[in-house]
Amino acid sequence: METTPKFGSYYFTDSNGQQKLADIFQVAGRHPAPQHEVATTLASEKTALVNAFTNKIKGFLNPLFPTGTPAKVVWNSFQTPIRNQKDRDTCSCFAMVAAIEARYKRDLGLELDLSEQFFWHMYKSSSLDYPRQYQYENQSSYWGGGNSGGLTSAINFAIPLETDCSYLDGGGMNALRISIPEAGDLNWQGDPAANKVTQQQVDSFEYDRKYIADVARQNAKYGIQSYHRLSGGEWQTASNLENYISSGHEIIMDMDLYTTADKNGIWQYDPTAGGNSHCILVVGYDRDAQIFYIKNSWGGADFDRISYDCASHCFKSGSIVTAVRHPESPCIKGRAVGYWHMDLDGRPATLIIRRYTNENNSQTRLGHFYDGNGSAHVLNGSFVDGDRGISTVQQDGNDPDPSGTQGQNYVIDFFGADVTQGAGFTTWEGKDYGLYVSTNLFSITPATSFDPAKWKGTWRMDHDGWNGTLTLGQITNLPPYLTAVTGTYQQDGGPVIPFTGALKNGSPHIIEFNLTFAQNNIQPFTLHYLTWSENRAAGYNIWAGGRYGAVASKEVPVIHVPLQQKTVFKR
Repeated sequence: METTPKFGSYYFTDSNGQQKLADIFQVAGRHPAPQHEVATTLASEKTALVNAFTNKIKGFLNPLFPTGTPAKVVWNSFQTPIRNQKDRDTCSCFAMVAAIEARYKRDLGLELDLSEQFFWHMYKSSSLDYPRQYQYENQSSYWGGGNSGGLTSAINFAIPLETDCSYLDGGGMNALRISIPEAGDLNWQGDPAANKVTQQQVDSFEYDRKYIADVARQNAKYGIQSYHRLSGGEWQTASNLENYISSGHEIIMDMDLYTTADKNGIWQYDPTAGGNSHCILVVGYDRDAQIFYIKNSWGGADFDRISYDCASHCFKSGSIVTAVRHPESPCIKGRAVGYWHMDLDGRPATLIIRRYTNENNSQTRLGHFYDGNGSAHVLNGSFVDGDRGISTVQQDGNDPDPSGTQGQNYVIDFFGADVTQGAGFTTWEGKDYGLYVSTNLFSITPATSFDPAKWKGTWRMDHDGWNGTLTLGQITNLPPYLTAVTGTYQQDGGPVIPFTGALKNGSPHIIEFNLTFAQNNIQPFTLHYLTWSENRAAGYNIWAGGRYGAVASKEVPVIHVPLQQKTVFKR
């Protein structure tokens, strides 16, 4: 599915004479907005916006007037250095990442070296094969493939810098696989009957932290805001491509390598050549010389060149990155992806989230829940709470419909300031029960019963990365329905905040209270005592209308692993 705006970002002058970045559904200085918001802008800004858009759209949709474009355009000033995919079939990844890097340099002045390794992991492993043909439902980034259509997936995740997740060549990937015995040989075969790779093997490889470290997920903050996919056969007409390029865009182009370099190094059409699929980034053209300039991913210091004639025979589909997200407002769905240890109301379990939803947040199969007996249950769901969390339903069966909505519900909010943790609740027989997840191993102290008196005591609490001490004191029954709890909370380094809360009527394992951090910052908290444990409660708090995960431990501090460059979301 394509996303709006299709035609990219551009500048116009507002009523104060300031240059502003905008698109047809976006007024200056705002995030993408519905069309009706355009009507709220000043008349002068409307005029400037319409004029700018009119001029812009001519460059996109008027291939009948090629003389309206310059004879030569090469966007070399916006390109990052040429990378090398080496001996892996990852050309489409390099082309897409190169387009993202160019857009950041053009629009935000940021010269970045983004992680192709992380991009490829997210793009490949988040696929869904339904109905299932193989023993696995998603591919592995150990394998190759892909094309420019990957932007439809890439818009739903962010990527970190190369320094957070470095690219491995084929030998490096093989050594990594061997270091994870549970991954097996990951020998892909096109024939489902011959393909012996299991879902467990794919999961073991993709979610091993030796491959994708927590710091990479934490620091993933660069990515696509919008894109445009070339339609019909427009990639076969040079004037169409000239219009896209001259209007300020690179083109991610899929092609067949029916090519031979002539004496000048220009790729010419050769129907007898190998014809393997390839993906490159078109960064310029020269109409007089009848050549396109392309940024390849085979190393080297300069652009390659391909003749217009060769392009007309070999180009077969393409996409354009029209806008990128500001690093301070990344798409955070990818933080949910991975392997999670779970405390489900005091019972051990595991959770694997393999994918994220599409641009419309349509329900999909997010992953699997494995109970204490190791039995697998499919989780269908979507993202909630500003994409910080997921809301899922448990489905039984080997390959149920991803659109199924019946089953036990789970809601988990992943911590923004610590990608290793999440907390929430599940609903069973009409009551809510707490759950906690972590990428780190942790212990559960089992219990055989629950008594409301267990709430009393001192707890270490972490709500979305904010740490403090929660002390619960007197518990008083106030007939007929209220059980009051008095306590204090002290955020680390902050003042002591007294409060009075209550145990939920009919569910005394749930406590509800408000913390007054400031006169205009009163945050409600809901914690669920994990009834089959002695030492943990989990749930959420509400801040600025949003829900955030919270966990408390009565005996030991919540496990933390120090992360480099932790993102701190100020509250």
